[in-house]
Parts: sequence; C-alpha cells; structure tokens
Amino acid sequence: MEIPPFELERWLDEYEPDADLMLAESGVRSLPADRFDLDVGELGYVIPTDGDPAFRGEVADRYGRDGEEVVLTCGTQEADFLTCLSLLDEGDHAVVVEPTYQSLRSVPESLASVTTVGTEPPTWELDVDAVADAVRPETALIVLTNPGNPTGKYLGPETIRALYDLAADGDAYLLVDEVYRMLADDPHEPAA
Repeated sequence: MEIPPFELERWLDEYEPDADLMLAESGVRSLPADRFDLDVGELGYVIPTDGDPAFRGEVADRYGRDGEEVVLTCGTQEADFLTCLSLLDEGDHAVVVEPTYQSLRSVPESLASVTTVGTEPPTWELDVDAVADAVRPETALIVLTNPGNPTGKYLGPETIRALYDLAADGDAYLLVDEVYRMLADDPHEPAA
C-alpha cells in the first residue's frame, strides 16, 4: 500500500504554528498537558479495542443499529481507513465523489482502481446518473462526504437513498463520511 503525502496536512504543518487566527481548521488548538489532571487513579478495567460495549450500544441505538455493528475509532479518518481496508481488495473498483477530503480518494486508490465523479461550483450538485455511469461490475465501494468537505454541499436524503440503491444493486457498499452532519441547520437522518 502506497498512500501519497496528505497535502492539506503538510500545508497546515507549515503555516498553522504561526497563524494568529486559524480559519482552515475544523478542530481546536492543542492544549498543554499541565492544564489537565493526568492522575486518573485506578481504572480497574480494560476497554475492548472496538470500544466499550455499553457505549457502542448507545451509539447503535442512535442510528437504529445493533451494538455489534458499531466499532469506535479515534476519529473519522481511522474509521474511513479501516472501512476501505475491510472492503477493498486488489482488482476491486471504487467510485469517489469529488471534491472530497484527500484521504477519501487516496486511501481507496492505494487499494483498488478508482473512478472519480466531480461536482461543479457554484451549486456542487451531484448527478447520480454520473455515479451510475462510473459503476463497474467490480465496483465494491462508492464514497462521498455529506456535507461535502470542502464544499459544504449537503445532499438531501433522496440523493443518498439513490446512491444507496445504486450501491446495493451492484452488491457494493456506500461509505458516507458524515463527520460534519450535525453542523447543518437542519441535519438529515444519518445515512446508516
């Protein structure tokens, strides 16, 4: 597996430390460790690597799923990475809706062949028929962010349903990175 350097992160590494105002970041600045009480005491338990079962159950309830279907990760990037590793093999194909967060294209490209389907400014509308045209018999995965990153375009439930049906018809999976879903004025139900 060979993944190209993550250009956005390289750019942020260069300019972020000296920025007075960081407008290109969706996270928060790191805080010094001395601001926290790091003596957590005796924990007395070990959390399973896929997350605490009770918490996984709470997450599953939120999405109308079973707790066994939920794996907790250290952020969306890890979840997306593990999903691609689990679903894509050499000889497979993926369709990636662009523009998107770089890893959502470069990770699938490191594992399989990829066809991109672009959206254009100023509306960033997605043509589901263009996605259908990009699907091949060996397509194992269709990937998009919703709301779009970096565009902010929020696709409606009817579009997500059409993409889901397209994936299901081809015996493929639909990966919808919804990390910013709850920032929408009126969030749709999650794709799950």
